[in-house]
Amino acid sequence: MESLHVGDVAWYIDSAAVAKGEPGLWNTYMASLGAVLRVLGEDYAPAWLMGASGWAFRINVHKDLCPSAISVFDWADQLTESVAQLGHGCTYVSRMWWEDELQSERQQRAHVAILEGLERGIPAISWDMSIPEWELIVGYDAVARVYEFISCTGELGTLPCEKLGNRGTDPSLLSVTVVGEPNGRSRKEVVRRSLQIAVDHASERERMELPDYVNGLPAYTQWANTIEPDYEGSVNWDWSAYYAAQWVGARCYARDYLRLLIGEYPALADAAETYAHLAKELLPIWQAFSTEKCPPEEVRIALAGRLRRAGELERRGVRQLEAFLLE
Repeated sequence: MESLHVGDVAWYIDSAAVAKGEPGLWNTYMASLGAVLRVLGEDYAPAWLMGASGWAFRINVHKDLCPSAISVFDWADQLTESVAQLGHGCTYVSRMWWEDELQSERQQRAHVAILEGLERGIPAISWDMSIPEWELIVGYDAVARVYEFISCTGELGTLPCEKLGNRGTDPSLLSVTVVGEPNGRSRKEVVRRSLQIAVDHASERERMELPDYVNGLPAYTQWANTIEPDYEGSVNWDWSAYYAAQWVGARCYARDYLRLLIGEYPALADAAETYAHLAKELLPIWQAFSTEKCPPEEVRIALAGRLRRAGELERRGVRQLEAFLLE
């Protein structure tokens, strides 16, 4: 096997969002997917990436703000569905921490998929090449037996092949996606499925059975409770801005996605307005935590109030999406 490399690959960045004072695209899986699709000549707006995939409507909060909440979901189901919603099939290989006996076999399957993708000029999306986030494998050095990757910070790096899904991070996880052929999913199918994802997630139909994590509409209440001064848990304030960037940025994309759809679906106008109010309610939360990890008590009380109002706004928006889907 010769060495392989895909050139002219750049990390996907939403510079327009940053320019207008919003968090931008912090979902590293969708940023990776956006970069891969650009290599294939498909350049999607970030609002479409996040909205069509359903990620603009998701939220998951750990009771103490553990950063793991951002990646606690059904990877095999939701990651492959994200690719399908952007119009492609994929090869997906994973190994969870309870499947250690499958490490060698899954590494080999992933390696074959990665090389097949690189031969077709397609980077692979892989978990934890440099940090526990999704990043891009853009090459393979057959002599050194290393993968070449672009990190989620845009930096180049290498990882020995035997370290794939086994870099020493706790827990040790393998997740590799190689985008495949177009799947023929129509725009109408994509739109209706994305809004159904929003409704299902809000109603906790995507909930995982992990007691310290809360997703869907109840996540707003948990987040509000966690940041209030009388919370009795041990809050990891180092991650407060990370949470805010993820979920506030997502709702900015939900707003923009629904605005994109109004021309085709005028009945979504009320939902688009509701999500615009929701994004406006949330933005000061990201601004506050980006300035100070643990703001003064009176500020956190006000931010908790915003989170509770945001939860009610999203409840209204979800009802409006449900009504649209029933038409």
